Amino acid sequence: MATSSGSELDESTLTPEEAKKIRKTSRTKFTKITKSIESAIVHSKSIEAVELLRQSLKEHYEECMRMHTKSSAEIVAGPDGEEKDKVEKWAHDLDAAYTLVNGAVETYVAQTNAADEQSRKEKEDQESEERNARVTAENLIVQKLKEAEQIAAEAKAAAEIANKRAETAAEDHAASLIIIKHQDAALKRRHDQEDEEIARKRLAEDTERAELRRGLGTSTTNPVQPSINAPPRTSTPIRNVGFQDELSQVDPPSTNRRYDTTGNGTTNGSTIPNTVDAWIFQPFEPIAQMTGGGDAMMTMAMLAKAATFGGEARDWPMFIQTVKSMIHDVFPSDVQRLTMLSTMLVAPIREGMSQIFNTPLAYRAALHELHRKYGHPHLVVRSYIQHLMAISLGEGGSNLEKFSTQLNGAVATLDAAGYGHELESSVAL
Repeated sequence: MATSSGSELDESTLTPEEAKKIRKTSRTKFTKITKSIESAIVHSKSIEAVELLRQSLKEHYEECMRMHTKSSAEIVAGPDGEEKDKVEKWAHDLDAAYTLVNGAVETYVAQTNAADEQSRKEKEDQESEERNARVTAENLIVQKLKEAEQIAAEAKAAAEIANKRAETAAEDHAASLIIIKHQDAALKRRHDQEDEEIARKRLAEDTERAELRRGLGTSTTNPVQPSINAPPRTSTPIRNVGFQDELSQVDPPSTNRRYDTTGNGTTNGSTIPNTVDAWIFQPFEPIAQMTGGGDAMMTMAMLAKAATFGGEARDWPMFIQTVKSMIHDVFPSDVQRLTMLSTMLVAPIREGMSQIFNTPLAYRAALHELHRKYGHPHLVVRSYIQHLMAISLGEGGSNLEKFSTQLNGAVATLDAAGYGHELESSVAL
């Protein structure tokens, strides 16, 4: 067994006095180691260091107990007394000190291990959080990159679409210029042809009227009835002039024509007045098929800017003239005519006649229905008269000149449009 001197001794040959000296030396070392252990615990030394001190403490404790037993064997075997009590107390105190220090070491080891375990778990949790955060950040970066790629692809596609649209628009513009050029040429040719045709018709009409006037001058008792099959005057094409100028060029109607006063929209050859809407009751002459669609496209562009008919009877002459010149004489098909006619009416009128407009071949019926409601001569003249009567002459007749101007204009328009006899009726007077 190792002693304080580091030499090996045969404890069986030791005398009580030698054993007592060794016990004293080991007890001193025991006390120093105890203090070292307490300091290590206070300063949180490592468990390995504390365990080494405890092992050394255990060796000195066991050596002290052996030397104590060797040196006090005779006293313990002797009678009880004060000396025997001291020996037992010394052994008891040493054992208590060792037990206390050993318990403190075990507690420190357990607490340190628990703290290390807690620290290890916290470290693992932190590492796990950092790893999850890193994965999340990487996933977010990947997602953002995908979104950026998608946005770039969409922008590229939008740019390609815009380029295609720009190219298409340029091509359409070039095509439009070509179409307009052809339209202008076609319109000029059509105007020239119509001018020639109208000139021939007017010459024939003027010749017939001259013959009628000569016949009326020679026979007043049996006046000559004008030909009921003679077509009404045809308006000239629109060339930056209004229909009012054209109406003013139409000769007054014959004074012996009979008007249809039934108001039901039906008539026959003997009751067709020589008015601007007389053509709707006559057989429709076929229109030559248009080439290239130039006239139709030009007409549709002009109709888009034209005012719609809102049901005012005094607007009827201008409206029906527009229908004749820009629809009836341009489009060869009644289906096309009916479609374009519906675009010239305000919504309430169009909805009220929806049953007719839903029938493709009801073009003539639509014209007759519109004439019955808004174009009867009585309605047209009465609308003009009501408009004139609504004009206030003002104090001292300040608006008399305005009234006179509008009255003369109304009379001239109605007379030119073929409503002269209605002006001479008792109602108009």
